[in-house]
Amino acid sequence: MVLVTLDRTLNYEKLETAKNAINKGAEYYAVNIDATCPVEDGEILDAGAIISALEKATHKLPSENFGKPSHHMFEFINEKMKIKKGSTIIIGDRLETDIKMGNDFGVDTALVQTGVPKIVNGNYLIKPTFTINSINDLLTN
Repeated sequence: MVLVTLDRTLNYEKLETAKNAINKGAEYYAVNIDATCPVEDGEILDAGAIISALEKATHKLPSENFGKPSHHMFEFINEKMKIKKGSTIIIGDRLETDIKMGNDFGVDTALVQTGVPKIVNGNYLIKPTFTINSINDLLTN
């Protein structure tokens, strides 16, 4: 099985091992699809970048993504918290994962501008219900 997630020690040997396993029929899953991960000094490559590299090498995508905007994650959260549409909000810093998950499941969303709110790769179609400058805005309003 190949399970892709953030790997701060990623190298070509690991990519080659994953590529060979996928090409030999290994099950292939993703923990998330984020292209980058915000860090103090900017952003680093995340699972989505690894998935892109493996897609080019294998012509395959993961069978499932278990992170946002996955139905697996939404169903798990809903089972635990009993989401009530209209009184629940998903707050996130990324259009293609956090906000898309809310949109896909009919839950209000708030895009935090301090994360990765860039509109890229067609994300202009993904619209948050609200936009806030910082998570602190929730505490002051």
